[in-house]
Amino acid sequence: MSIILPQALLSEILSRLPVKSLLRFRCVSKAWLALIKDPTFINIHLHNTRERNLIVQTRNVDQNDQLLNLKYYSVPVNFSEDRPVEVLPPFYRPEYSLSFYKIIGCCNGLVCFRTYDKEKIVIWNPSIRKYKKLPFEPVKFGYPIENFAFGYDSVNNDYKVLKIMELCEVNVYSLKAHSWRRVEDKWPYKDSSVFGKPIYFNGTLLWLVRNVTNRIRLLAFHLTTEKFEEQTLPVQPRAIKTLEVLEGSICVSAYRPDAQCIEFWIMKETSWSQLCTLPVPLNLRYNKRLMEMGIGIQWRVVCSTDDGEKVLMEMDNNNNVNFFWYDIKKKTYSNALAHIGDKTWLGTCVGSLFLLDGDSV
Repeated sequence: MSIILPQALLSEILSRLPVKSLLRFRCVSKAWLALIKDPTFINIHLHNTRERNLIVQTRNVDQNDQLLNLKYYSVPVNFSEDRPVEVLPPFYRPEYSLSFYKIIGCCNGLVCFRTYDKEKIVIWNPSIRKYKKLPFEPVKFGYPIENFAFGYDSVNNDYKVLKIMELCEVNVYSLKAHSWRRVEDKWPYKDSSVFGKPIYFNGTLLWLVRNVTNRIRLLAFHLTTEKFEEQTLPVQPRAIKTLEVLEGSICVSAYRPDAQCIEFWIMKETSWSQLCTLPVPLNLRYNKRLMEMGIGIQWRVVCSTDDGEKVLMEMDNNNNVNFFWYDIKKKTYSNALAHIGDKTWLGTCVGSLFLLDGDSV
C-alpha cells in the first residue's frame, strides 16, 4: 500500500536535500516538478540548505606573464582535501581573449559577473548551470571606483544590480522587471577611495570608504528603499581593513602592521565587538619596506567550516593572492586550494534553485 505524504511534510523533507538530488526528482511526477519549481519552495530550500561551495577563479599565465585563460572551480567548503570540480560559466571561452570575466558579487547561490566583449552582464547559478543575461547598457568609463554591486531585495523578492555612473549617478537593474532605471539617490562622495569590493548583507550593499575628511566609514545602500546611509567603524584608522560576512554578521578584518596581527570585529544589530585577534605567521608577515612604499596587504575571512573549527582566510599582497585555513583550537595555519592554479577571486555559494527558468549554460 502506497503512503501519500501531506504536502507540507513533503515540502519540508525535500527542502533539506541537495540541489543535485532535487534536479533529478523533478522527473518523479508532475506534482514534484511543480513543487520544486515553486518560488515559495525555492525560498524555503535556500533557508534550509547546508550546501556551501567555494567558487574559485584562477588564471593561467605563460613565462612572460601573459594571461592565457581563466578557469573556474567549485570546491565544497568542508572537504579538507579541497577537491575541485571545474565549472563553465556562460559565454566561456577556453582561450584567452577580450571575453574574460570580472566578478561583481555573490548572493543566495548566484554569481553576478561581467564580460569584456560587448559588455555582457550575467547572473549565473553554478549549481544548476542556468543564467540570465541583463539588458545591455553602455558603461561610462572614468569614475574611479568599482562600478557594480549585486544583492537581494527581500521585501520585494527581487535581485538587483547596482551600477555607479559618472557624476555619481546610480542605475539599478531589477531581475523581476528585467530592466534598468535611475534612482534618486546619488553616490555620496565625489572624492573617495574604496577598500575592496562591496558585499551584500541582509538587504543592503556595503562598502568601506575613505571620505573627503580622510575618515574611513561603512557605506550602506538599502536595496528596498534605494537610499545610502553612512555608519562609523570601530577599528583604528591606521589599520588596513577588509569587509566580509561571517556566520550571519558583518565582519571587518584589520591587519595591524605594528603588532603583526589581524583583528576581527563583528557587528551584532547596531553594536560592534571584537571577535578575536590572530597572529600573522612569520613567513607571511608584512614587509615594512613595502609599507613605506605605500604597497598594501589585505587579509579577509572568507568563511568557516560547519563545525566552526577552521576559518578560511585570503591574503592579498599587491595582487598576489593566497588562501589559508586557520585552525582556531590549534592556532595553526595550513595552505588551502594550493593545487588548482593562480587564484584571482574566490566567493562562497550556497546550493540554490534560483533561475530554474533561466537559460542553460
